Amino acid sequence: MATKSDYLQQKRLNPADDLRRTLDSLEAIQPTIKQLNSTQALGVLRDLDHAYDLLRQLEAKDINLQGEHGRFQAIEAFMRRWTAPLLRGLGGPSALSDFRPSPPPDRDRWWWFIHEAVAARQQRRVRVLTGAGLAVFAGLA
Repeated sequence: MATKSDYLQQKRLNPADDLRRTLDSLEAIQPTIKQLNSTQALGVLRDLDHAYDLLRQLEAKDINLQGEHGRFQAIEAFMRRWTAPLLRGLGGPSALSDFRPSPPPDRDRWWWFIHEAVAARQQRRVRVLTGAGLAVFAGLA
C-alpha cells in the first residue's frame, strides 16, 4: 500500500524539486558513463540542458540554490573529464551533430560541443607523442 511519503516522493512539488531530481539522475549515471548507449547519452545532454534551464529560471526568482549550483558544477566537472566516452556513447561527432538542437545552443551549453574538446585533446596527445618521438630519435642519433 502506498504511503503519503511515497506519494510525495513521486510528485514534483515545484521547479526546485524538479531540479534536484534532474541532478540526482545526472549523478546516478556517472558510474556508468563508459557504458552508455546513444539513448542514455542523449538523455544526459538533455538532462544537462534541463538542469541548466531550471537553475537560470530559479536564480532569476532570487531563490537560494547554492547547494544545487554546487552539485551542477560538480556534475559539469565530471562530464568535462569524460567527454570522450560520452561522445562515443552518442555515436561520434556526426551523431552529436544530428542530436544538437537547431538553432545551435549558446556556448554556455558546452556539452553540445564536446566533439571539439575531444578533438583538441587528441591533437595535444599527437603533439606530445610526436615531440617525445623526436626527442628519442635525436637522442639515438
